Amino acid sequence: MTNDKMSEGRYLEIIDREGWRKEFPLQGRIAHVGSGDGNTIVLASSRGSGVSPRHLQFIFPEGGGCRLVNLGESDVRMDGDEGGASLPPHLTRRVIDGQRLMVGDFTLVVHLAATEGAASAPAPVTSRSIELRMALPETRLTPTQPIEGAVIVRNAGDQPGVQFRLTLEGLPPDCYELGPAPLLFPNAEKSISLRLMHPQGPALVAGEHRFTVRATAPTAYPDEQAQVTQRLEVAPFYAHTLKLKRMAYE
Repeated sequence: MTNDKMSEGRYLEIIDREGWRKEFPLQGRIAHVGSGDGNTIVLASSRGSGVSPRHLQFIFPEGGGCRLVNLGESDVRMDGDEGGASLPPHLTRRVIDGQRLMVGDFTLVVHLAATEGAASAPAPVTSRSIELRMALPETRLTPTQPIEGAVIVRNAGDQPGVQFRLTLEGLPPDCYELGPAPLLFPNAEKSISLRLMHPQGPALVAGEHRFTVRATAPTAYPDEQAQVTQRLEVAPFYAHTLKLKRMAYE
């Protein structure tokens, strides 16, 4: 697939402090955003403050997807809420379709091409009576920082006092902690804690992985299940040792 084809439908939605909106296409492999004139997209100081001359770099790899680099001197808040993840200066993170970024007084919404969005976004499967969602503030798992997220289960059927079961597939057992499945009445939902931990060893190699959380209710809804699948980027773990040996010279 050519780069021009991949760029179709890819754009950045800008919202300033007064609610003014405008869409800018994201073309090519790299795009820069900042308050300086030399950027691909300029966030004018007349519409908001807190933006560095060159604050963001969007990178679109050959195989699809999008990575964000914070070139500024302040954090970029992601997902647009106080509980969302932040990207500190000079670090990078993967961005998915629909991602909201808070840069100074501006809100930026990333819209990726259909093929990119399909590859990056979680893929929920919902039954008639069981609904399941996943909420993760971050999808890059590092050796030093666990990911604290949640899965939300909802009884969308008409059976009372339904005992659900939750399972997680695709990750080693020591890499996650999933809270107990709930007992729910019709139209009730509950958030279940999900903690992802880096194994710091060979149990999970560095790179892209997929894992799936599945919800069932064998007694109340025996023929139904719901699942949500998420891509996870596992950062490398370096564990090197150095030994010095004294050599004798004649």
